[in-house]
Order: sequence, then structure tokens, then C-alpha cells
Amino acid sequence: MHEVMNFMFRSSPVAYHLASLAIYFCLGWLLFRILQKTNICSPEIIQRVCLIFLILPINSARNAMIILPYSISVLLFFLAWNMLLSKNRLIVGVSLIVFITSFYTASVIPFFLLPIANFVYLEWQKTKSFSRKVIQKSLLVIVAPTYYLLIARFIWPPAEHRTAYFSPQLIGLIRASILILIFGSVALFLIRKSREGKIDQERTILLSVGMMALGFGSVAYFASGRLVDISEWISFFVPRSSSWDSRSQLLHGLGFALIIGGTIGALDTYPKTIGYKFVVAVCLILNFTFSIGYYVDYLKQESMMESFREENLEPNSIIMIRDNTNQFNARGRNLRSYEWEAMIFMATGLNKTVIDESFVNCSPKSEVPDLFITINPGWGRLSTLIRQDAGMEVSYDEIAPCKKTK
Repeated sequence: MHEVMNFMFRSSPVAYHLASLAIYFCLGWLLFRILQKTNICSPEIIQRVCLIFLILPINSARNAMIILPYSISVLLFFLAWNMLLSKNRLIVGVSLIVFITSFYTASVIPFFLLPIANFVYLEWQKTKSFSRKVIQKSLLVIVAPTYYLLIARFIWPPAEHRTAYFSPQLIGLIRASILILIFGSVALFLIRKSREGKIDQERTILLSVGMMALGFGSVAYFASGRLVDISEWISFFVPRSSSWDSRSQLLHGLGFALIIGGTIGALDTYPKTIGYKFVVAVCLILNFTFSIGYYVDYLKQESMMESFREENLEPNSIIMIRDNTNQFNARGRNLRSYEWEAMIFMATGLNKTVIDESFVNCSPKSEVPDLFITINPGWGRLSTLIRQDAGMEVSYDEIAPCKKTK
């Protein structure tokens, strides 16, 4: 997938970001079509759910170029879901192939239970019974993840050091089962209250489906040891806190949007209208805050590349960097060595090896730096925004840490 994208976009950041933006709006349209076909709520609520789906601040995770394969997999998944609900048998059959392609990102495999349930529900709606035809169609579709797991070992096998990461572990499966049990229990509780007439049926369906969507969208990450702490869920919505671990957010949008839509319901009272406007306002403010973080990060990179251009780095081969300006990094992330190497190459055309600040091992096969770069902030984030210049204070010091002294 990465090789295909590099060929298509020629490693152009602009092309990557335009593709991410296009995927972003396509997902909103596909969700709108799916909800229309499923017909579980009124057209007005469908519109609000899709709007919330699009403006949730968790979507900011798509800005990273490395996240694009995840976004493409999610796009293919929702496209296949929409095709699965088609009345054309050929399109339904092709949807299975599209589903398998979307399973390139393994975390969407548990999410696959949602379109299966949707497909079975619509087939059941036609006859109000689980006929043999409904069961046969369901079994044909439900084994698609098995097809993928077989294909992945021969066509898309993971790197040897990543095999364990893509292999389910017992403790992870237990954690994931507990998660689904909790969300399922809440959904059953809501259905029971609906039957008692205490909750509107439409809202019950939205809340129940939203809970299950959130659960199945978290299974893969929960099984791998992520999202087990409530602070991890909260940090997703906090600018400069979630780093790129928020890639799991790509599957959370549907669940959150349905839950919010179900909680508010029809805007038939003033408090509900205010609540809906408040949610929209908070989402827009958080998105704007995330955007500011990305812009400040961009200004820092521009300042660093200007510094690299002015300095003669050609005599140096291995560079160690001490970055004291993490407050300028978007999402509270840390800059990786390959990102520094890319900035140096873009600024100077030189291919240099960059290592993080650490203890230097002087063994023959170790990477021993000959240049030490220290980066300090010139001024704060607000001044950077006003001046549109990060003004990094950069010092370059030649070093020879493994040189023996007499």
C-alpha cells in the first residue's frame, strides 16, 4: 500500500493532504447513503449524524501522511458497506472483494460485524423471518475476514518483526471480549428501557448501534493493549496530547456520531437545540485549535530548514539533535529521526543520518555522531503565530565522543 501511494503521489505532501481531504468528504457521503438505506432514523437526524461525523475533532489524525493507508482502508470499507446494501446482486458480490481489500488495515476486521448485522437486518425486514436465504447470504459475507487472513499470509505478509503484532493474543482477546460485553450490556439495557416506553425507539436504535460501533471500532486496539485507560480516550480530544496514537480514532467517528445523534434526538425542544449547537461549536473550536498546532509545527520546520541551509553540513555524516522545542510540535508528538533527515535533505539536498540524543556507544558498528545540534525556542507559541516565524535558536557543535584523549 505504501509503495503504491509513493508511486501515485511521488511523496508529495500536497498530494497526500489533498487525498486525505477528498477521503474525508467521501466518507461523510458514504455514511449518509448507508444510513438512508438502513432507514433507522429520520432524514433530519441522518443529516445531523453525518455532520457530526465530519466535524468531530478526532478526524484531525488524518493529517499525518503515514495515516493515509488507514484512511484509504476505511474509505474502501465504507464503500464496500454501501455496495453491500445495493439491490444489484453483482454490486453486492463485488462488495466482498472491496471488503477484503479494505482489510489491509487489520483493525477494520472486527468492525466488519457492523455491515454484516446491517445486511442481515435489511434482509430480515423483507420477510420478517430468518429464512434459509438470509442465513446463506450472511454466512457468505461473514467469512470475508477469513479470506483476508489466508490471503494476508501469502500476498500481504507482515514483516517478520511485525508478525506478533498482527497475531491475536489470548489476553488481548479476553480484554476485547470484556469491552464488547460492556458495550453490549449497555445496548441491551437501552433496548429494555425502550420497550418499557421510557426511551424513544429511534433514539434507542441510534444509541445501541453507536455503542456497538464504538466497541467494534476499538476491539483491535483494545486487544493490543491500547485504550484500556480512560485517560487515553480523553486525550484524543485534547490538542497537543494525543500524538499519532490517535490513529485508532479513524474507526471511532461512526460510534461517537451515532451516540451524540441518539442522545440529542429530534430538535423538538429548546434545550436540545442548544445542546446540538454546543456540540457543533465545541467540535469546530477543537478542530481550529488542532489546526493552529499544525501551523505552528509547520513554522518550526520552516525555521529549522532555513537554519540548515545557512549551515555547511556537508563535512558531517552523523548528526545528533537535542530538541528543546517540543511545545511547537503538533499533537504533542516527538519528531522522529527520519523526519529530521527529510528536513535536512529538503533544505540542502544532502542525505545525512540523524540520531536522537542518547548515550554514545563507541563500538565499531555503532553510529557515532560528529555534529551535535541544540535547538532552543526563540519565543513562545503566541509570538510565533503573530510573527509567523518560529525563530528557532540553533547551535552547531563539532564533537568526537569516541576520540581518546591522552
